[in-house]
Amino acid sequence: MNRGYNIIDAPDQDEARFSLGLNIVALRPGLVIQAQGNPQTKAALEKNGVQVISLDFDEILKGWGSVHCCSATLARG
Repeated sequence: MNRGYNIIDAPDQDEARFSLGLNIVALRPGLVIQAQGNPQTKAALEKNGVQVISLDFDEILKGWGSVHCCSATLARG
């Protein structure tokens, strides 16, 4: 059954593991925030129609946290 989801594989294991490239926050459908320094993950998202806002999270990454770790629940609708 097609529910309208498209699974995007992580394009680079090092980005996923060391710079937490998959640790993102969806602001709305098609728009996410991601830590900068993850060019392959960003390109994969953009190739699939997702707009990516990249932020400097270098200091936060030193503590093994990233964008999602620093956010609270976003109330929608």
